[in-house]
This record gives sequence, C-alpha cells and structure tokens, in this order.
Amino acid sequence: MHKKNRKIVVDDRKFIYTLAQKYDSGTSRVSLKISLPDRRNDACVFHFYTWDDVIGGSPLMTGIDLPDRKNGQTARWNLHFPGQIRLFVLYALRHGWDGEKRVEFTDGIGVLEEMGWEAEMLRPDLEKQNQYGN
Repeated sequence: MHKKNRKIVVDDRKFIYTLAQKYDSGTSRVSLKISLPDRRNDACVFHFYTWDDVIGGSPLMTGIDLPDRKNGQTARWNLHFPGQIRLFVLYALRHGWDGEKRVEFTDGIGVLEEMGWEAEMLRPDLEKQNQYGN
C-alpha cells in the first residue's frame, strides 16, 4: 500500500499521519503514524493486529461497526476517517507524546478498548473462534 502523508489539525496544532498495512495468512497489520510536520522521526505510532477477510480486507481499513460502551451506540470505525484519527492524536497527547520523541503503542486494539469501544473481536484468534463457533 502506498503511504500518503495526510494532514490534520487538532486543537490548533498541525499534524501529519500515514497509514501502512501488511497482510499475512489471514491477518492484517496496520500502522498509524502521527507526527508534527517538521519532526517526522519523532512520531507516535499505533500498531493494530487484526483478522483479515479475503474479500472485505482489513476491518479497520474498510470499516467495521464497533459498539461504544459509554452510550450503547454503534459507530462505523475506519482509519481513513479523519475524525477517528483525531481521537488517536488526542489519546497520544494525553499519554505523554509531545511530538518531540518517538512513542509506540503496540496494542492498538487495546487502545480502542481503553477509549471505550468494544474492539476485542478484531483480534485474529477471536474472529476465528466466532467464525467456527468455538
């Protein structure tokens, strides 16, 4: 997948971000890299390891409905939506990233859970269990 720098403004600060994806035997590895425009090496990176559908692709890249534990509503999650990237920028800033040092969150699904979304079903092993009724 070609990585294209995209721009987003959050709380009057400019950021750039890229999405990268790799497939491997029914799984998908997606990385969201956020940085200040002039400090690309000091990025905040979120890694998502999910199941991958042969036809539909990676759920976080094509869209999946996730329930919000706070209000019981369901929302469509897709990492191509800038409003959802904004949530990750705010999360990173709340957790100590200031754009001047590299920070990595290796469990992006855990981050989604911490934000209040029911996202455990995105994990590769759980999708297989649900698919085969185990």
